[in-house]
Amino acid sequence: MSVVAISGVPAFWNLKRLVFTVAKVVKGQFDALNFYHGKAGTKTAYIRVSERLDPLRVVESINRLKLNKCELTAFIPDHVPDMPLASMSKLQKKKGKGKSKEPMNITPEQVLASVHNELLTELQSKYTGLYDLSQKTSHQLLDEIAETIFKRLKHIMETNPASHGNCFKLSSFYRKAHPHFGDFQQILMTLHRIQDAAGVPRTQVSEQELAAFSTKPSVIDSVPWGKLQAWNVKYADRIAKKITEHIERLDAHESTADTPEDAARKRVRAALKKLAPYMSSIVTDVASQHVTPDQNPVYKMRIYGEPFLPNRQVLDPILRKLRATYVTRSSRIFNMVRFNVQTSTFPVAAALNGKDLGGAKLVARLSLPPKYKTRLELRQAMATALDPNNQMDPMDLVDMEEEIDFEGGESWDT
Repeated sequence: MSVVAISGVPAFWNLKRLVFTVAKVVKGQFDALNFYHGKAGTKTAYIRVSERLDPLRVVESINRLKLNKCELTAFIPDHVPDMPLASMSKLQKKKGKGKSKEPMNITPEQVLASVHNELLTELQSKYTGLYDLSQKTSHQLLDEIAETIFKRLKHIMETNPASHGNCFKLSSFYRKAHPHFGDFQQILMTLHRIQDAAGVPRTQVSEQELAAFSTKPSVIDSVPWGKLQAWNVKYADRIAKKITEHIERLDAHESTADTPEDAARKRVRAALKKLAPYMSSIVTDVASQHVTPDQNPVYKMRIYGEPFLPNRQVLDPILRKLRATYVTRSSRIFNMVRFNVQTSTFPVAAALNGKDLGGAKLVARLSLPPKYKTRLELRQAMATALDPNNQMDPMDLVDMEEEIDFEGGESWDT
């Protein structure tokens, strides 16, 4: 067996989280040996890969892994430091066509937390104005909705043991008990209860307004890329004008009374005055290259089905027409599929929103990380939801989908 080192691992990661992350790109057996703690709040992990795996390919696969909050760098180490062995093997997954791919040793608490996170994400994805509405209540709205979803999931798991080891089943049971058509009413009732308790007038909001979704490509919230370009030019001109006015007011005349520092400063000012006529073009070039975001080459999207996701035979023709790539059905929630589309076909993909297909209503959205994060106190409650003596660290309940573009669900080769 060969050993591969992985640097840049966040200090709060444990072996389970490392294995979960690396297993997404390393398609073979490996063992995580332990961490070697370095400086700057990160650590280096060492994994031992099977003889059937090419260690160089493993290194390349890990280095291509795209994470949101850290960057892992894999390499073949010259030597492995002397450290205590705390090995953990790659989690084996259940096999079987059409079955969700859950790790065999996933705990009920992890199932609960994963489904809870997915249901909150679905709610925020469908109701695009929910986060801003909740912000007006200092997020008491989303806090209470998250608490309600947790209590509902806990009740289902306490009364139905079949949901303990399978996110797909738990999310399906949840929607049978609490259908999608009740989501908006839940939001409105929770909001009005909060406002009544605070003695403020009730906010009247329509479901259509709360679920507004632009079918035009955008890069930041709902701002079209073309408008960002126009704003960039507009404000670059204003910045250049202010800089030029400042340079013109600078004193660049040297005198014999100047100290060496003053003389050097005035020589720099003289050089700036020579550049002043070109400042507008300099600022515009810098802004266009380093400030204006690149237009997205692809858009990550999600389609939710209400009350269910149409089967593969129904969705396949549509996804092929969109030339969708990385099509993956979620293994954490029963009614969602993820995929990428090119900029040219994004409006067509977005136009699927609200479409009735095979007896289901489609909700098409950009796949963006939710802004609202579950409170630590609620994660702690999840960690002991079914076993009060559970010693699980609430950090182990952090949803891995925030770190990886596409989790290991059922891949659709379109």
